[in-house]
Amino acid sequence: MSVTFVSAYYTLEDTPHFQQHPHEWDPHALLSILETGVHLCLYLSPTCPHESMFRSWAETYTHFRIMPERVHYRDLFAYRCFAQAEPACQLPANRNLAKDTLEYMVYMHARTELMGRVVNENPWSTSHFAWVDYQLPNMFSRKTESLALLREIATHVFPENVLYVAGCWGKLDMEVRSSVVGQIHWRFCGPFFLGDGESLRTWDRMCREKLPGFLREYGTFPWEVNYWAWIEATTRNGELLRDDMAPMPSRAWSITWYRGDHNDSILDLLSSISADSYTSPLPLLETREYDYPSVPTFYPSSAAYLSFRDAGGVQRHILNTRFVNYWMYPNGYYRFANPDNVIENRNYVSLLDDQLEPTEFREMSPTLMDTCGNRLQPAQRDGKRAFSEGLEDIRLFGSSQGTNPVVRFIATNVDYSPTGRNRMIVGTYHWETATYTDCQVVIPPGGDSWCEKNWIPLYREDLGEEWFLYKWSPIEWGRIDPATGQLAIVERHYIDSWIFRKLRGSTAFVDYDEDHWVTVAHFSEEHGPRHYYHVLVLFAKATRKPVAYSRTFCFEKLSIEFCLGFRMEGEDYVFWVSRFDRDPVRVKVARREMKWAWNVNPA
Repeated sequence: MSVTFVSAYYTLEDTPHFQQHPHEWDPHALLSILETGVHLCLYLSPTCPHESMFRSWAETYTHFRIMPERVHYRDLFAYRCFAQAEPACQLPANRNLAKDTLEYMVYMHARTELMGRVVNENPWSTSHFAWVDYQLPNMFSRKTESLALLREIATHVFPENVLYVAGCWGKLDMEVRSSVVGQIHWRFCGPFFLGDGESLRTWDRMCREKLPGFLREYGTFPWEVNYWAWIEATTRNGELLRDDMAPMPSRAWSITWYRGDHNDSILDLLSSISADSYTSPLPLLETREYDYPSVPTFYPSSAAYLSFRDAGGVQRHILNTRFVNYWMYPNGYYRFANPDNVIENRNYVSLLDDQLEPTEFREMSPTLMDTCGNRLQPAQRDGKRAFSEGLEDIRLFGSSQGTNPVVRFIATNVDYSPTGRNRMIVGTYHWETATYTDCQVVIPPGGDSWCEKNWIPLYREDLGEEWFLYKWSPIEWGRIDPATGQLAIVERHYIDSWIFRKLRGSTAFVDYDEDHWVTVAHFSEEHGPRHYYHVLVLFAKATRKPVAYSRTFCFEKLSIEFCLGFRMEGEDYVFWVSRFDRDPVRVKVARREMKWAWNVNPA
């Protein structure tokens, strides 16, 4: 674990709401957090009626620690500041009188103070720490998914200097004084936040430093979330703390805000922040660039790989490499080789030897033959060219026609699309003659979607059918109706994992072992240029459901990297990767470097 969680269970003696609604302080919600296996430190008030139960949990769960000091609100820093400011300082007038007592509000302010204490002790020597209200699981409507996400957060490797806090509203408007003290301001949500140790210590020090002045200026002891919003709004250019505080290095302070509410979304940390913060390059064992043929105004790009046993029983290694007529600059802009700014695609087939070295390069025919043996005709566009011509991002997969094994392909295409938008084409890929036959433009589910790409093919040997992974959240498997050419969804699986809402397909499936397939998936973010992030996903053959996935990774650096080719080779993985839609490279990585980081819980 790289994150220590911190919580507190208080006995609210001076808060009527606690006496009137004791069920809201049921401590058993904490047990579901413990059962995730995260490291958890718990503070208790001096007269906790459940201490013996908490101690029994500590004996059962070695990752659970009851902090030795007892916390009473009159001993906390926020209370001492308020006591010194009385009688000029009062509680907010517009508050829940039964719940928002001085006792309760001081305990809410104590979150940052108690976090600072745990950071100083750091019982499990973690780099990062997260506050989690013990009642947090009661806020979840998707409890299984959210608790799994909590564990995933606990194992993530976060940047060194971060402070993540969820919230509902925009920044505090300092022109409206009443928004500071007159009513609660939900810029931030208090039940969960996460940061590195020094950022949290800095936040604690800033909260201490500024509170006396706040109370003098406004004459009101605020809700803790209002106070945090005020600090954010009044901090300019990473204001530094004074040097006359407790000895520690001064540093700039800032919060990374992400949208979340008092429900499951409060944990949407990983899906809200940039994947740059938790993605790192692979430790490559080998890098190999092929000597591709020179094609004027074209550049070799992404390459799809297939290991295939032909009709004579000979194992073949087939590589299809896309060539494109544009050059992408580091800022993501394109330079085209034609005045129409049209993407032109060519494809070259290569037979690789047993060392995965090309023995030949042959250009695939630009002619596509349909299922009746006729030439497939581009769609009519009133004399205008499609914005992309030819087959993009071919993926190869093994299939059969009767008892004969064949190589099939699926690709993105525009010029044969009747809608003028991206549509998928499937067909037979004849590597021996460099031709395509049995080609068919596929109608997507629903018929008129805006853009189709990145379907992942799978030949179901048990059924003798070609299936396609159409969507990742939920997982949707489709099968093409040969009569209509439409993909019909035949299986749907709901996945309890945030990352599947982002994933898109990359490579065809590869046998991982007797019971599993593995594939490479990806997602991207706009960074000027775009950054691509990759992940290995393990599927169970029996259910066609994902069961595990790896940490996100890039191959060489955070940039435009695209992977269409993937192979398992003994104790290593081999990938074919393009860089900036050109400069293809074959890389090798030890499988031990890419462990399954998280399990998946399909619904």
